[in-house]
Amino acid sequence: MEEERLLILQMLRDGKITVEQAAQLLDALRPSAAPKDAAESEGPAEKTGTAPQPHQEGATDQRLDAEAFRQSMKETAQNISESVRSALGEAGLGDDLRRTIADAVDSAMRGLRVSLRGLRDLGSGVSVVVGESLRGVGDLFSEGGTPHISSWSWQGKIPAVGVFALHNPNGDVTIEGAEVEAASVKAVIRAWEKADGTVPPVPITVEEGGQVVRIRTRVGERIHFGHMPRVDFQITLPRGVNVEIHTVNGDVRLEGTGASLTVRSVNGDLTARQLAGELSVHTVNGDVSAEMTRADRIEIQSVSGDVVCRVAAPFSGRADLQSVSGDMELYLPSASDFTAEMQALSGDLDCRLPHVQLERRRRVLSLRVGSGHGHLRMKTISGDLVVREFAGGQSGAKPPVTETPDDGEPGPAGPPDASGVEG
Repeated sequence: MEEERLLILQMLRDGKITVEQAAQLLDALRPSAAPKDAAESEGPAEKTGTAPQPHQEGATDQRLDAEAFRQSMKETAQNISESVRSALGEAGLGDDLRRTIADAVDSAMRGLRVSLRGLRDLGSGVSVVVGESLRGVGDLFSEGGTPHISSWSWQGKIPAVGVFALHNPNGDVTIEGAEVEAASVKAVIRAWEKADGTVPPVPITVEEGGQVVRIRTRVGERIHFGHMPRVDFQITLPRGVNVEIHTVNGDVRLEGTGASLTVRSVNGDLTARQLAGELSVHTVNGDVSAEMTRADRIEIQSVSGDVVCRVAAPFSGRADLQSVSGDMELYLPSASDFTAEMQALSGDLDCRLPHVQLERRRRVLSLRVGSGHGHLRMKTISGDLVVREFAGGQSGAKPPVTETPDDGEPGPAGPPDASGVEG
């Protein structure tokens, strides 16, 4: 039956069937007499010397945990869809463009729900269905013909603890923090002729008020994909200015601001260096790589793409990292202080900081680092979750782990690989 499931997913990947048809075929593969809960369990029981008993308490616990986690991930996907629609509304797009992009994202979310119909499909199904669905998001912005190129610039002062916000539907954004008194913003605009031979205007507006400077790129209502104006920004900001980026398509690169960062993106990679304070990222398709000198709060929601986050100072704040398809790595100093809950339906769970293990099951790892003042939550459907030690030049060897046996008393340090949990 597993071969048939993989064949259905391959047909969906090749475009031979629709998401709805794939859902019907996956449903048809289920044994008709099997109870619903059994059909949605985590998969075949681990092999042991004896056959599993029908009413084992452990099996029931695993089924309930899987169902609760599955529902949590469905809610995460819904939250991401809503965040994307909100980002599209903030990006300066016309109604037709917003609807088209939102439909592409909703298609990916429907693909996710197809995979969630049977948890056995998650290992291969999530990355295939979501990845292939999201590939079309970037294709919407493919460029054709020779563009008309123009430039735009702005300079002005932003308070050291103020906010710089940029709304740019299509194009790359590069931001650098420096010891300067005023911000400098330069943009290269590429616009394509319309059917009547005219070049559509691409207005860029600046709103200054209080502690916030907000720059918006406006895209007309009747721009078609393949001819959407592209605006690439090169920005220099005074160090200490917080940054907000709202984009639909394009990579974001930021370095040296020494402040907080908020990003809402549909398609594109994020690379950020020398942040401090808070990091909030909602992205649909793209990798996230961030380095922070200090982290008070980290929030990363991703549908498809790998996430790597490094924090140099000991962490005792709050962090919430959720993904649908992609690996997530978090690097923290060994002197950090937090409790953690890590959950993955298909993938490995691993913490390489010295810690006390509070709970360990097939798909769940709960632990405490230090006295447990802060809180870390990491969840994914398909991908590995790893917490590593942030220390330059250190080897990747795993430290000893103090496990908590069934009697609740800390036991002796476990073997070097005791902290890993295979999915």
